[in-house]
Amino acid sequence: MKTHVLIFLFLFVMITAYSAENQNLAIAKCIQKTGISETIVARMGTTLEIPDTSSAKKFLMCLNKKMGFQDDEGQILFDNMKDKLVGLTDTEINSTISTCKQVKGSNSIENSYVATKCIFRKIKAILKLKKKK
Repeated sequence: MKTHVLIFLFLFVMITAYSAENQNLAIAKCIQKTGISETIVARMGTTLEIPDTSSAKKFLMCLNKKMGFQDDEGQILFDNMKDKLVGLTDTEINSTISTCKQVKGSNSIENSYVATKCIFRKIKAILKLKKKK
């Protein structure tokens, strides 16, 4: 499990909201709470692709809340993410946040899902452009 969690942490949008120990604990608690498999969590981290499943969506909401990226009403706290994204320029961060603030889900779970999916999509596009350079 530890290897999967570390892979996920490294690639989970390179967020450094908590210490690694607290991140590991949050991920483990959300895996336990939602019943999602560690394999799926690891795959999400390595591919930045999120399955359209109830367990994946609930996992993302759980993790976003624990990391301070979603409030109890289900709103995504994008400003809390801004200085937690590492490896991106300020312009890339602002572009990602600006774009993804526009997406809204129909409830708390969907809100977390569509926002995270948007962020992952933007990060993948940025990384692809950086590879070409």
